[in-house]
Amino acid sequence: MNNIEIYIEKINRVLDYIDNNITEELTIEKLSEIAGFSKFHFHRLFSTIMNEPLGKFINRLKIEKSAQILIRENNRSITDIALEMNYSSSAVFNRSFREYFNCTPSEYRDSKKNNTVSKNCKIQSKEQKESSSLNSYFSIVTNKFKKGFKMEKAMLQQTETRTIEKFHLAYVRYIGPYKNDAELFEGLFSKLCAWAGPRELLNQNSKFFTLYHDDPEITDKVNLRISCGVSVPEETETQGEIGLTVVETNKYAVGLFKLPPDGFQEAWDYMMSSYLPNNGYQPSDGVCFEHYLKDPKDDPDGMFTVEICIPIKPM
Repeated sequence: MNNIEIYIEKINRVLDYIDNNITEELTIEKLSEIAGFSKFHFHRLFSTIMNEPLGKFINRLKIEKSAQILIRENNRSITDIALEMNYSSSAVFNRSFREYFNCTPSEYRDSKKNNTVSKNCKIQSKEQKESSSLNSYFSIVTNKFKKGFKMEKAMLQQTETRTIEKFHLAYVRYIGPYKNDAELFEGLFSKLCAWAGPRELLNQNSKFFTLYHDDPEITDKVNLRISCGVSVPEETETQGEIGLTVVETNKYAVGLFKLPPDGFQEAWDYMMSSYLPNNGYQPSDGVCFEHYLKDPKDDPDGMFTVEICIPIKPM
């Protein structure tokens, strides 16, 4: 393993920790310890690899997480959200939110609730407008109660709610735009299989997933993060670009679809905007993901057989 692979492995470890502890105090001391670097070298390394300073990265994720809560939990107070996200006060939270979105949390919530945009509020950047929700983590479309949603490309096979037990995933992470980029996904899974195959981690029971860590309606497309992974035993050792993460036990809305390559957005929109609200659910904390059940190369029509899984709670 070369130095670049070692660095990527260490940064992936830190990113996983931040994702799982975003509401906690994330100090440079703790994160550099997780990375195994001195504070000085870790800060420079993180900025180089992520193209974003550590403090700015953490604050952005906290603000984007707060925006998700504002959208899906209309009755929660701004102060309550600020305290959950570990801000010292609602005033500090308001200031940070305004610096990022150019509007207050209340203005942001009202704009989303009424599907309007104030003259000051930066609800969407130019790049965000170009990146419609292929697989929105907590897409604003959940607030659009669409009745009679019709799908032209996606073929719905089944919907259900079920508890998915904890599983471990060896993954390759990608940061950047991904909408409708079939070659990108094929390349990521090829890299993953090239690693897993010689280690005898691929068999008839292997399950393949893509985890979506961000909401394309909130996060600029250059900062979007996905993890393409394969299920592995808990004790699996990974290194370099291949990381190991765990998806915790949760209750999910699961939609089983047959999809052409350009049918994924339609399927996600159906689950978010029709199935969830019509069945009394809203997205909860946790990661949304796709679970691929059949390789399109094995389908006579080149269709994906995929489960779209969204963590849920009652509205």
